[in-house]
Amino acid sequence: MRQKIHVLTDDATAYLLPRIQYILDFLKGHPVLQSLDVTWVLNQTTSASPNDIHIYYGVGTPKQSCNFVIQPLFELMGAQPPLKNPWIMQSYQWQHKEIYSVELEKKQAISQFLLPQSANSSIHRFGFDWLATLFFHLSRIEEYTPATTDDIGILPGEQLLCYRSGLHQSPLVDELVIVLGEILTKRTPQLVSPVVASHDLDTLRLFNDQFNLVRYLMGSAVRYKTIRPWPGIISDYVRVKSGKKSDPADTFDWLLDQNHAAQKFLFFGTGRQTKFDHFPDLNTPRMKTIRDQARQKGFELGFHPSFNTWKNLDLWQQEQQMIADWQNAPVRHSRQHFLRFSFPETADILEQSGIETDSTLGFRQQIGFRCGTGFPFHLYHFKAERAYHWKEIPLIVMDIGLLRAYRYQGKYLLPAWHQFLNANQYNTQININFHNPVFYEPELAGIPFKHLYQHLVSCAPYSISGPISTTTPTQV
Repeated sequence: MRQKIHVLTDDATAYLLPRIQYILDFLKGHPVLQSLDVTWVLNQTTSASPNDIHIYYGVGTPKQSCNFVIQPLFELMGAQPPLKNPWIMQSYQWQHKEIYSVELEKKQAISQFLLPQSANSSIHRFGFDWLATLFFHLSRIEEYTPATTDDIGILPGEQLLCYRSGLHQSPLVDELVIVLGEILTKRTPQLVSPVVASHDLDTLRLFNDQFNLVRYLMGSAVRYKTIRPWPGIISDYVRVKSGKKSDPADTFDWLLDQNHAAQKFLFFGTGRQTKFDHFPDLNTPRMKTIRDQARQKGFELGFHPSFNTWKNLDLWQQEQQMIADWQNAPVRHSRQHFLRFSFPETADILEQSGIETDSTLGFRQQIGFRCGTGFPFHLYHFKAERAYHWKEIPLIVMDIGLLRAYRYQGKYLLPAWHQFLNANQYNTQININFHNPVFYEPELAGIPFKHLYQHLVSCAPYSISGPISTTTPTQV
């Protein structure tokens, strides 16, 4: 039976209605709560059933009967970028389950999700403002004014609150939603986490015209702490250059056949404005073959905007049109090259370009949940006080981030990888990005990267809510 949740506000929280509605729309679409048949309404006072639950979000005493009360954290829910206050992560428990919230550093920590009920009251009080917590993570307000930037101009993942608190290995938002669902329905969800696989076609040639064999050999030795790959690299280099072997970067005949993921994407780029752009010529027979094979195998074709597009609308749309013409289809999906995303500039470009999904927000040096969730969601448009129309499919695991996080060492990487998968096999979504050349060097160094990938994309089929929805959320 459907559980209807009424969220009621007062005059003090009236100016937050667009943001409250934004979070309720997210909860309506969350697969965990959908599996529990929970629906949410804002300021609808008439109950359709005596089983409806009423949550009061405001100050003072509720004007009508309520089951739960949330004390608003105005400093966070009503904040505008840039944030000027220091934020820390506090740990909260409910029924021995660890979940998390954001609090001002000077505020006293609350030790429980649901505070003990007083003897003379039938109202339960939440121990913190979980609406504001969800807004913090999903709006990405933390990333609007980075205090420091990395070598490509974005906020280093290591500076994020979740990483500094050691919590990026878990989907904080999804965990909070799970516990919230348990409180409201008295039921515990257990949904198999689907895998969504993607590939960025940055290059088809490892041994290209700029390749320096000596430099590559030295780099390999530094990365993997061994010269074990050297004979294989030297032999392959000679054979490729003499025309006796195809370049090891072109793995698509194998790669496109391995994929049994819930959804799968292949992103193509075309710009070559900087030294970071090495996209192959789209009009070669091989590129057309890869495009057609990917379509036949059920891949969604996407757009990989070049390094300099992240703040340049004209350049972004110029490349977008080139990809659309080559694909003979509208461009609906994108991922920024080098995961280069600027708030709000890149988000605004996506909004103005008719994109339905983006999959940029992830870690370059780590793996984990940058946005607190693995499920697709809408970012918040602060200027318009509404959700952006397009959805973010947060990137959870990128191949190079996995290698870098564990220092290219199989003895660290493989146990950590399996631990990560085991910890997140339910109630979230694992979105991965493996580049076509990435398998070559780890395999020579003794890391079974192909087997690791095959195991991952052979996971259980998508069993949560079907294809990703691209419908626009309720506008306020």
